[in-house]
Formats: sequence, C-alpha cells, structure tokens
Amino acid sequence: MTASSEYDYSSWSPASSSSSSSSSPVHPASLVDPEMHSSAMLQLIDAQVSKAFVEYIAQFVTDVVSFSLTRDHPKHIEPTRGRAPRRATRLADFISFIVTRAEAEPATLLVALVYLARSRTHLSISSPHGAAERLFLGALMAASKYTQDSTLRNEHWALVSGVFGTADVGMIEREFLAVLDWELGVSEAEVVVHWAGIVGGELSDVEEEERHASSRGHGYHERSRLRHTHHRHHYRQPSLPGLEPSSPGSSCASLSPRTPTHSPSRPAPAVHQKHVAIQPSRPILVV
Repeated sequence: MTASSEYDYSSWSPASSSSSSSSSPVHPASLVDPEMHSSAMLQLIDAQVSKAFVEYIAQFVTDVVSFSLTRDHPKHIEPTRGRAPRRATRLADFISFIVTRAEAEPATLLVALVYLARSRTHLSISSPHGAAERLFLGALMAASKYTQDSTLRNEHWALVSGVFGTADVGMIEREFLAVLDWELGVSEAEVVVHWAGIVGGELSDVEEEERHASSRGHGYHERSRLRHTHHRHHYRQPSLPGLEPSSPGSSCASLSPRTPTHSPSRPAPAVHQKHVAIQPSRPILVV
C-alpha cells in the first residue's frame, strides 16, 4: 500500500494478510466499507458545508425549540412574520460563524443534527431567548467530541462562540449530554432522514429500500461512528491552539487560551446572555 492510497486499509486480519487485494476499503468518515452505506449516506457525508446546509440546520434548531415551547406553553405566541425571518437569519449567522471558526466537517454536523432530533422530546424551554444558540452549541460540541480524535477544548469553544464564557460552555455541554442520556451512537437511518433537506430531490426506490434496510439493522455499521480523519484532504484542520482531546477538567483550565490564529472578519452575532439553569436529568429545563 502506498501513501497515496485512496482508503486507509486498517481492517487487517491474518486471514487477509496474504493479499492486499483481499482487504476491504474503509470510508474515512465512518470507518466501514463504503459498499455498506446507501448512496444517500455517501452523498451526505461528502456534502459541502454550504449556505443552504447552514440554513437547514438553523431551521431544524428553530423547529426543535418551537416544538418545546408550544408543547409546554400552549399560549406561547410564535414571532410575527416580520420578526421570524430576522430571528432565523440571526441564528443562521450564528451557526455559520461557529461552523466557520471551528471548521466543522459535514460528518460532525450530521451527527449534531441526529442529536438535535433526539433532544426534541426531552427539551422543556420556558424562555426562547438564547435557547436556540445554546442548543446548537451543545449539539455541535457533543458531536465533535464523539466523532473526532482531536477536538477543541472548552475554552476554545468559548472563543469560537464569541459570546459564551468557558464556564457557560461547560455547563451547556453537561446539560446537553444529560438530555441525550449519554446515548451518542448514531445509526445510518438517523442520518439519511436529512438527505432531502440537505442534498435535495427525492430518494430513488433502491435508495429508499436501502434506507429502510439500514433502519432494520444490518451488522455493525448500523451504529458506526462518523469520524474525523486526516485523510480528508479537502478539509482543513482547525487552527485554534492546543488541539488535543478534551479532558474532564478542561472547562476549569487555569491557563488562558491564546487568541485564535485567524480572527473573524465580523463580530459574533448577538446572543442574549440570559442565565440558563437546566436540570441534570431528563427532561431538560431551560429557564
């Protein structure tokens, strides 16, 4: 195997060592044979983080927050037509700002979407101010730390957000993990449901059957991890300092982090700095 090989043939076994051709290729994002994925899944993994992708995430977060507010507070009034687009635009700007600074990859964002969907029925929000921003940040941090071998520390996430402090970031992370009940495994079926909204179009009959088959479970790829890999050459490594796996005490690190090497071209979108207290057990309560 040469250094220019397209795939990382890491699934070596004595039975297959006699011939390199007998080794199965491994997709760098999921670490399983690409043939085990549906074509829709492969399209999602290889999607670019476009404006439409970010807007889809923003709308999804908005829907999750709206569902919680209207369920727990029937008298809650949704924003008027004039205010709703402005709020959606601000949220999309906030998401784009964080995704750009953290250089989040498509696979990480897809896992974050799965986590957001899971949190929907366990989320109880009493005030909408800042809830969407906190919810997205919690999902992105959880997805990044689960899927990537080298990820940002909490003090760096605070810098990335531009609005939250390190202690607040740590609290957001802990509370979001409590909402998920620490269930971080992701199935292909949970990811593929976002295909139409991100890639567009309709699934073919074959792809639809593949999606249903994956939801029924076929071997270990049903809970395969979408992972970051250094072989994805068309994505850059995050350039924030101290890129190493986060430790449990990273939120309380005594050493102040340096300023990111690439400063944002515009300030972070304004986010209401209202204190949010969340119960440590499900369902989650934002006040």
